[in-house]
Amino acid sequence: MDKDQLKILVVDDDEDDIFLVKELLREGFPDSIVALDSTTSSQGAQEYLDKTQYDICLLDLRLGENDGISLLNLAKKKCASVPVIFLTGQGYQEKAVEVMKAGAADYLIKSRLSVEGLERAIRNAIELRNEKEQRNRAETAL
Repeated sequence: MDKDQLKILVVDDDEDDIFLVKELLREGFPDSIVALDSTTSSQGAQEYLDKTQYDICLLDLRLGENDGISLLNLAKKKCASVPVIFLTGQGYQEKAVEVMKAGAADYLIKSRLSVEGLERAIRNAIELRNEKEQRNRAETAL
């Protein structure tokens, strides 16, 4: 992540939730340029992932008939290091475990979403990705 720019993809089938996330991001990253793409469908997400490299993806767990886990797998296929945070209306612990095992960086419940919580989750996910990339470069150099 460039210190001054953050590229984010938000995928949610509810446009009101996309608007809420956009506002939280503007408040949480006031000193950064947030380049934000959003879509309400898995198809739209696939098109964005085909043409753009993101710092982070924020995915709704339920996208109409599709689920976010298949989209997580696609995002990881396109760019293995992109962190994915799930945003969901359901707070089921079993689902949280499932998405974390599938490779998600975090799982946030929309009704509890705050500027600070979203910002912290994004910063932590990107920091973990950067540390993993540094470790991989060091291992390759050895």
